[in-house]
Amino acid sequence: MNRKSGSGSGPFLMEMLVVVGFFIICASICVMVFAKSDNISREARDINQAVLMAESLTEELKAGAEPRWSQQLPDRNIWQHLAEADDENEDYAEWNRELVESDGYEGMHAIYWDSSWRVTEPDFNTPYLGIIYQGTVDGMRRTDVLVLRYGKGDDRGELLYRLQTESYEAQ
Repeated sequence: MNRKSGSGSGPFLMEMLVVVGFFIICASICVMVFAKSDNISREARDINQAVLMAESLTEELKAGAEPRWSQQLPDRNIWQHLAEADDENEDYAEWNRELVESDGYEGMHAIYWDSSWRVTEPDFNTPYLGIIYQGTVDGMRRTDVLVLRYGKGDDRGELLYRLQTESYEAQ
């Protein structure tokens, strides 16, 4: 019996499938690396801006500038995130607790920033929120500034930066 042999393209096709599969795996890894680096870059940019905003705000308050904060406090969901921020560092929490329980406590205020970090009016989509506690404790003027993500998403309420300042207040 004569048997006709195949064209020989079977092994070539298998080799091509392996090469294409390898290329797809490499391409997907590259895409994941670029996406992760973009997320890291955005996180670093947000933290950098949060530091700048907190420092700028505390310097303005120390200089006696008119506050730019909103009269509208954040929604209820943010209180959980503020409690979590205090749970992260007991020293910060105790410092703030002393301030809130003192006779010189002036209250909590909020400031809202848009995606370009300009002060804006609060709404559901406002991306960044600053919480400011102010008051006087034992002749020291205290300010506690927390900058959080505020917009939609899983990271809503994430603490970006916290700055506590104290200065002597002449009487």
